[in-house]
Amino acid sequence: MAIQYFPLSRWNNQPIYSAKASEWVRGVSKQAWSAHDLRKRARSIWAELGVDYIVCESLLNHARDKLDQANIHTHMELQKKEALETYHKWLKKGWCTCLAPVLIQNDTLDKPLSRLA
Repeated sequence: MAIQYFPLSRWNNQPIYSAKASEWVRGVSKQAWSAHDLRKRARSIWAELGVDYIVCESLLNHARDKLDQANIHTHMELQKKEALETYHKWLKKGWCTCLAPVLIQNDTLDKPLSRLA
């Protein structure tokens, strides 16, 4: 049996549904954020941390096309666990900068286009 980190209630161990998640996030953030905003922000941070695209999509529970479903196998759970552990460490270290724009440092991106040719 899987552990539900956000059960619907003390008496109902089912995971919360999206409308309830949004309600909770809006309540805590005084209407400034939605659950979707947090998902988008997490996705941006995961990309900055170098988490694989397919792992990110799986963590967000996005549907995979048939080719991805056929080709992705057992290592996904370990990769998801590692991604979430890395994200947790990042949050603990830099939680106060979570609202700042995501900065991706990449030598290729920092060069003028004329130098890339």
